Amino acid sequence: MTPRPLLYEDEASIAILDGIAFAIGPWSAAAVAEEIRRPGACGLGLQDGQGAWMGYALGWSIAGEAELLRIAIHPDHRGHGLGGLLLRAFIERASGQGAEAIHLEVREDNAPAIALYEREGFVLGHRRRDYYQDGCAARLYRFDAAPKPESPADSAPGTSP
Repeated sequence: MTPRPLLYEDEASIAILDGIAFAIGPWSAAAVAEEIRRPGACGLGLQDGQGAWMGYALGWSIAGEAELLRIAIHPDHRGHGLGGLLLRAFIERASGQGAEAIHLEVREDNAPAIALYEREGFVLGHRRRDYYQDGCAARLYRFDAAPKPESPADSAPGTSP
């Protein structure tokens, strides 16, 4: 199973998935559209064999930095490693776009997400008290992306990178 880039025509379906996946603070269709269309957008999705959305990751990558804004997995597909698959794909895509660091924030009461991020190498930077509307704190994480090695196709003899 390979995540595919999110397209403009995916906006409405992704907004529906977001509403199913997040009981607290789901994004509107307009918010999803804004992020998918943002310069430097980095969005990936997973669909089952019938085209139903199983999950997505959405963020941006610009000027050597990336931010993961959302990972959402449909409740019927949780616990099967799809979050990790999407997170690793996001890291690969963002670093391929030049990101040297990837940032994210997560609700402090979201233990499954925190476990995923820490397992994948994200490091806790700091905590923001009372960050969310309901008073929950946010944890801010950072991942240092390894520079992508130059491929032979990128540097032919007699050329400079």
